[in-house]
Amino acid sequence: MNISLLEEEIYQGVGTAERKKEDDSFRVLLYDGLQSDVNLAVQEVYSRTFKLDEVYDRLWKRWLAFRLYSKTFQTKFKSSSDELYVTDGIHNYNNNHLIKKMTKRKDKNNIYTITIETESIL
Repeated sequence: MNISLLEEEIYQGVGTAERKKEDDSFRVLLYDGLQSDVNLAVQEVYSRTFKLDEVYDRLWKRWLAFRLYSKTFQTKFKSSSDELYVTDGIHNYNNNHLIKKMTKRKDKNNIYTITIETESIL
């Protein structure tokens, strides 16, 4: 989808935006509401712009690094049902881990074989 942000322009002292006729892409502008009976287009709202590098830094940078550099581990162990409490995550192999998948298989007398697939947190 061809979407881009209209740049703010100053026209007769008022912040506005103009769409060029030869441009056929879908365009978005930042609007800061009616001020003194004038609709204003602005570069930022609440100190945020929607430029690609800022959106990446604010929303995607940490997630993408986690997805690129985390490692997946699989651990299998036996435990009784009353010994297994996982609420905050796991610390294993000198890293903190998020649980991706956990399966329990009952063996006998409240003893379970538990398989946990985790992803390390950087």
